[in-house]
Amino acid sequence: MFSLNDAGAYPRLLRAVALLITATCLSACVSGPSRSAHDESPEPLIFDRYEGMSAVEIAEAGDEAWRDGELELAVFIYMQSLSIADDSEVWMKVGKIQQHSGQTAFAWQAFVRVVELDPQNAEGHEKLGMLLLTSKQKDLARQHLEKAVELDEKRWVANNALAVLSDASGEYERAIEYYEIALEYNSASTMLLTNKGYSYYLSGQLEAAARYFILAIDIDRTYVPAITNLGLVRARSGRYDRAVSILENVMERPKALNDVGYIALITGDFEIAEQLLGEAVRLSPTYYKIAYENLDRLKRARTRIRPRAEEIETNVRSQAADTASLSGN
Repeated sequence: MFSLNDAGAYPRLLRAVALLITATCLSACVSGPSRSAHDESPEPLIFDRYEGMSAVEIAEAGDEAWRDGELELAVFIYMQSLSIADDSEVWMKVGKIQQHSGQTAFAWQAFVRVVELDPQNAEGHEKLGMLLLTSKQKDLARQHLEKAVELDEKRWVANNALAVLSDASGEYERAIEYYEIALEYNSASTMLLTNKGYSYYLSGQLEAAARYFILAIDIDRTYVPAITNLGLVRARSGRYDRAVSILENVMERPKALNDVGYIALITGDFEIAEQLLGEAVRLSPTYYKIAYENLDRLKRARTRIRPRAEEIETNVRSQAADTASLSGN
């Protein structure tokens, strides 16, 4: 887990990374035709290539290496530039490459340096906030994400992440507001439309939820989260046959029957739940165990009139952060 208290170690750590990369670069970058043992003018090492060049010129060489797909070399060259001048834009490039390469810790420290050098850098706050969010540091993540949208409302990724955080804490109206802002700048995003619909679903506004799931499906008829959630809404609305029909587009019929049957169970429609779960058991041994367990829940649930509403709400809310997506189209 990352901590902002570790930020002071960033220069040593990233420069150490650059030195480790050097071993790769030396073999890849200075290799060429074999030379005579008597050749007195060997090819200069990579360290010498940038002697006399400005930080900007060296960073431009890093850009060229990045464009050519030489990511390790690009990071090394950027570090050469940074040894001359500490520049937030170059740190941003280092962070993006390290994040793309899966070096999350190094990316995080690069983005920390970005916002240290340039506190008004909205993208830096967004990048840092997203990494903090994935490491479960939600409070710190929210601070940087809020700063990102304060500086630049168009940061739709940050707005989406703030909405997901709001959903997870039961602040559905606030989440919807964030999604609305995000959609102003990325209106064709199936992920954003689906996430907004899910906020409506969590707040009990089922028809509004369905509208946004349908909008997402109209853009991409294969987008599984929107199709699945639309089926969920139809089931919660009591349209069980329609729900099964929708879910069959993205899953096998026995699973669709089981999932819809479970919703019927938790909403208290016991007879319909028994029919759906029984059919799931009949159709596929694969889902026999799951459906049988749900049938057992049904038998126990018949001792009550219907499950308490707050139990259902808590069950759904606990899944909110996992169901809503943080990135995508």
